[in-house]
Amino acid sequence: LTSLDPTLFDGLTALQDLVLSRNQLTLPDPALFHGLTALHQLDLADNQLRSLEPSLFDRLTALHQLALFNNQLTSLDPALLNRLTQLQYLGLNSNQLTSL
Repeated sequence: LTSLDPTLFDGLTALQDLVLSRNQLTLPDPALFHGLTALHQLDLADNQLRSLEPSLFDRLTALHQLALFNNQLTSLDPALLNRLTQLQYLGLNSNQLTSL
């Protein structure tokens, strides 16, 4: 997979785990995860993510685990994680981050 339709997950409000690892995603649409308010785990590892929109995870307030390792991220906007108040695990290893 290289891209996902922003409405792909509409209506999946009870979904708790989403694994999108080992694809070739580069820049997810900011609306992609908006309906996934019950999501606990999101795995975006092993893709080709270079940057993430600051609002991408805004509605994922129940998220506990976020895997972003093995991508090509060079920086993260501080606003990206602001709404993730339940986050317990954040995997960022094996990226190209120069600052946080």
